[in-house]
Amino acid sequence: MLKNKKSRKKFWIITIILIFLVIILSFFAKYLLTKYAEQIQSYIKRSIAAKVEASEEELIQVIAEIDSQEIPRYITLRVKDEDGIPFKELDNDKITKVFKEFSLILIKNDMDDSEGGYVVFAISSDIITHLVWGDYWYGFYYSEEDSPINIATGAKVDCNTKIYYELTSDIKYWYKTEKIIDNWWYYEEQWTFSY
Repeated sequence: MLKNKKSRKKFWIITIILIFLVIILSFFAKYLLTKYAEQIQSYIKRSIAAKVEASEEELIQVIAEIDSQEIPRYITLRVKDEDGIPFKELDNDKITKVFKEFSLILIKNDMDDSEGGYVVFAISSDIITHLVWGDYWYGFYYSEEDSPINIATGAKVDCNTKIYYELTSDIKYWYKTEKIIDNWWYYEEQWTFSY
């Protein structure tokens, strides 16, 4: 009985210490992600750009596959609805490879857009960046006319200009896009909700 009490006490002490360490480490991670946000985002952009350059031929093949088949407008990670289908249900090796290689959450096909066709490849950010930066999203897109666009609206925008909207006093949006190589562009967007 005495040994059992000591074991439980030891278990709770270790558990409390571990919880305390996790809390300290999460505050430290948040501090670093906030303090070095620009450098981290720049690193993300450079690594995505390098992967796009290295995989350009594969990506062009994926766009051709999407354009030549009766595939819904959205190819998603998991969600199935009238406009979208999960990539696994397509059973397409090229699309599956790109989804996995880039950690995609979505491919959006707007190649028939009257302003100029484009295909968006949205990348899944990890839980830590969402906790620190909020609704921060990034990825890349193929622009048929090699012009920078706002992927949310399809409208052409100026390159390297941060777009900022205050939709309401509680909802703010910013967007930025930069050229990777001909026809390929990197984008970042963030929604801020302050209710």
